[in-house]
Amino acid sequence: MERARRAGAIGVALIDNRAGEPASLPIAATLPTLILSDLDGRRLIDYALSNGGALAARLGRGPAALVLERQGVVAAFSSVGPTAFGHQLKPDISAPGVSILSAANAAQTGSSFATLAGTSMAAPHVSGAAALLLEKHPEWEPWQLKSTLMSTATATWKDTQRLVPAPPTLGGAGLVTVAEAANPLLFTLPASMSLGDLKVGATRGATSTGLIQVSNASGGEGDWTVQAEVIERPTGVLVEATPTLTLTAGSITEISLTIAAPAGTPSGAVEGRLRLARGAVERSVPFYAFVTNPLLASLSITTLRAHGRGSTADSASVVEQYRFPSAPFGPPSSPDAQPMNETGGETVFRFDLPRAAINAGVAVIPDGPGVKVDPFILSAPDENAVLGLAATPVTANGVLATRGQRDGAAAVLFPKAGRYWVVVDSGVDSSTRRSLAGSYRIKRWVNDLQPPRLELLTRRLARGRGTVVVRALDAKSGVDPLTLTLTYSNFELAASQYDYETGVALFRIPRALPRLPRGRSRIVIRASDHQEAKNVYAADAGLLKNSTRLVTHIRVDESSQHVSWLLPTGTRCVPAGGRVDFTVSAAGPSRIRAVRFKAGGKPVGLDRKARFGDLFETSWNVPVAAKGRVRLLAEAIDLGGRRQQRVAHVRICKATG
Repeated sequence: MERARRAGAIGVALIDNRAGEPASLPIAATLPTLILSDLDGRRLIDYALSNGGALAARLGRGPAALVLERQGVVAAFSSVGPTAFGHQLKPDISAPGVSILSAANAAQTGSSFATLAGTSMAAPHVSGAAALLLEKHPEWEPWQLKSTLMSTATATWKDTQRLVPAPPTLGGAGLVTVAEAANPLLFTLPASMSLGDLKVGATRGATSTGLIQVSNASGGEGDWTVQAEVIERPTGVLVEATPTLTLTAGSITEISLTIAAPAGTPSGAVEGRLRLARGAVERSVPFYAFVTNPLLASLSITTLRAHGRGSTADSASVVEQYRFPSAPFGPPSSPDAQPMNETGGETVFRFDLPRAAINAGVAVIPDGPGVKVDPFILSAPDENAVLGLAATPVTANGVLATRGQRDGAAAVLFPKAGRYWVVVDSGVDSSTRRSLAGSYRIKRWVNDLQPPRLELLTRRLARGRGTVVVRALDAKSGVDPLTLTLTYSNFELAASQYDYETGVALFRIPRALPRLPRGRSRIVIRASDHQEAKNVYAADAGLLKNSTRLVTHIRVDESSQHVSWLLPTGTRCVPAGGRVDFTVSAAGPSRIRAVRFKAGGKPVGLDRKARFGDLFETSWNVPVAAKGRVRLLAEAIDLGGRRQQRVAHVRICKATG
């Protein structure tokens, strides 16, 4: 929006790319702003293009009520099914849950009422409907109440124009309709059908059949036709249902639904609704099954030990979709888009757990900028056998602020002894469509029960601003860089950069935030490891056992220069004949123009180009004859010629190989 203002715009029209009415703007608008739904936005663009790219609009100050007839469009943020384990059909039903006028906490919202959205808004509608039905029919049992609400629900839609019906895994049985539910005519048990996985192969088909018990609920006597309305299915799948049923007073009968997938059927969902009709009256039962024909089974499999390597850029893509869950990265960008698009070349690993564990997982580390890779943990070499949300490369812990973000790790909680598979893939940039494929390192862990360790390396700052350097290390799953934060004076910073090998994290204090005051200031550093991101059982912040914080102090001294060694760490020896990187932070009242580096009394480098303003670097090719403990020296020189030195040491090991 700021770029639009600088370019001369006097207003902005924002078009939501998701179905339904447009979401509210989560930021303060700096220009007059119009927010449009995807449908209205397309119409506006089409109209402008038909008029040479321009259009005229009159915007009034008074409110205007428009009846758009867009009820029943499922919100883009609504959770989708099936269940991650067992692949049961969910959700059961839909209800109004967007722009709901609700009672609110005035201390938080400034009013006793607020317009809210979410499951907490939709659920009361269903609860209220159930209460009304029980008041009318106190003799009903829970299964009858559920059947009534679901069988009488009306249509839900996948698109704003209401042309594409929402499949049951998106809208459930439909939109709850109390008036119709007051007289259901019949009951069905179950209220929805989950027919499981149909596992097919090149020469093997699969069939699944389910039975539904239908009983008269009062007034349902007569002949009913039964038709399977299929909303989604892979090519070649057959869906057949008992064509008719007859109900008499107090009668109970059964109808069947059969799904048959021939050999070679591609993987995909089979879902829709059984329509039971008697004249103009209609009731429905949603159904779901999944055909699985794994493509990963055709790839070679590598045994994964503690560490490994791979690349998603060295081979063609075989799989683009992983399940379940089917949309861990969030809802698709449009109603007709796929929830994920993993176009990289896959590598399949496997590992064995000799005994049950508390947790086990993998983390991948990209080898270069622009590379983002995604690991998934599977119960079989099958892209449809992902072991739940924690086994996908997103933060599953709802307590963490990074929930839902890609984190490059996957885990299983309380895994049994046995064999597990890991597939590593990559996608494309959602904005530029550039491939994110590349090489990576992968590490595996078991029973990560300890948080990371934190150490403040920068003890002094020269001007109340600059780079604060922290070392954050975790022995098993590794530090999750997304969780690294530094807090001072009620301001919180995310880490600007993190190095997996050394554990060095950089926090750059930007000009948009105030300086640290002179003297001693309290700072708080926080970090979690990758296992914490997978702890879906963390109910509150007090249960974050894989997270830690360091409360410490940093001193701002504007009267003298400060030099601090950051690398090498001093915890590992460097092989003779190898190479070691040197990094120091250096700052003072006057700008540092250069830092000279020495090793064993001999010059090894000079850096005049500070990174982030106060980090200076070089590297040392260790002589083959070097051995023992070597003294390192960094000398900072400012614009006035003043110098400050700092000494460190490194231990040299025998050359390997």
